Amino acid sequence: MFEGFARYWREPISAGDGCSYEELTEAEYRIRSTLPIALWDAYGLLGRRADLTGVQDRLLPLEQLRIADGALVFRLENQAVAEWVVRQEDLGKDDPPVVFRRTDGGAPDWSPFLDHFSLACVARLPDVGPRRRRGPRASPR
Repeated sequence: MFEGFARYWREPISAGDGCSYEELTEAEYRIRSTLPIALWDAYGLLGRRADLTGVQDRLLPLEQLRIADGALVFRLENQAVAEWVVRQEDLGKDDPPVVFRRTDGGAPDWSPFLDHFSLACVARLPDVGPRRRRGPRASPR
């Protein structure tokens, strides 16, 4: 899905667009926790593609992932008034649920967002378009 979206709306995803095994392993070491497989997949595919992950509510660069208040923070709202996380107790799941909260004092408790990290990634794709790349129209497949 990401590949077709990127090819149609931006530039095709290439091998250098994702984070390496070594970088993901280092992130796990730094935060002292394993990362879910779905997070490995997302960062491994497009972890360096700010044009796909940082337009509206940005996916944090791998080196900025952090554990805070018992949760792995991976996405921030563009005005820094909300954050999306995976709770620490869910980090061992392959594709864990995602929760969010406002960080401006509006609602300090975690609220459910989506049942799977992978869905949370896909849900942000509409924030990227519609700016097609130049040249012949790419197939959306």
